[in-house]
Amino acid sequence: MIQAVVKNRGGTIETYFLDRRPVSCTVSLYNGEGSVKVDAATATVDTVNTTLSGAAARGAFTLSLASAAGVVVGRRYLVGATDSTEPREVVTVKSIASTTATLWAPLHYAHSSGVSFGGTRCTYAVSSSQADVLWWDGYADWTPDSGEVVTEVVDCVLRKIPENLIDETDIRDVLPKAMKILDAEVDMPAALRSARDEFLRRLGGRNRAYCALGADHFRQPCALVFWLQRRYALGDEWMAMMDLMDKELDVLVQKIQSEIPFDNDQDGVTTSQNDGGFTVIKLSRV
Repeated sequence: MIQAVVKNRGGTIETYFLDRRPVSCTVSLYNGEGSVKVDAATATVDTVNTTLSGAAARGAFTLSLASAAGVVVGRRYLVGATDSTEPREVVTVKSIASTTATLWAPLHYAHSSGVSFGGTRCTYAVSSSQADVLWWDGYADWTPDSGEVVTEVVDCVLRKIPENLIDETDIRDVLPKAMKILDAEVDMPAALRSARDEFLRRLGGRNRAYCALGADHFRQPCALVFWLQRRYALGDEWMAMMDLMDKELDVLVQKIQSEIPFDNDQDGVTTSQNDGGFTVIKLSRV
């Protein structure tokens, strides 16, 4: 995930541990130059810790839980204990009805009644004082009570491109006919977020903008990325269309990078020598 906090405001950063349910976790946050902004602070751990109240077959889309207290739609949870001989897997909750959790994708494994179901998410609220300067390519190290450290990219910006940049309307506008053959098991929120992150990576570094262009400038290219990420799943009949979309995306990205003024140095204006979208010429008399 490409995450960002806002200068002088802060924000919440997060990570998921996909192989365990941490009991506790600390986080250290560094700016792009490696300077410490947060030093081994206590992170908030998802406290969901329940069990399956019934067996679940391989391929099932639902889990019966002993308790659904604290379970949040859209989050990932680990089914199976870390030290168990039974297979473990991470699932994403699509909806909750009473104590039944419906999943975005079918189970890869069968699970017995009584198997654990718990949270894997850790978060930390970065304060305004900790986000006191701008930086790019910073990172957060998340250290659980046991197991490996997880690192996430974190920028500190003046303005943030929304995490929910596009929705199903945007991707339908690009390829309305393809919606009919889109895999029903696609985790749509995760897929839309993945398209956003890939689009920002294509923009690259400081060209990820985080500026006053407005989110609407980014929705069409981001929707194109969504479909390009599925070019092989859609099959050979869509390849020619995908090639055209890839070229269209390149044109849009180049336009954003070179023709629209950017506040690349994040100083609040788009008129300095470090900003893009125009040429700055310095003249002097001899």
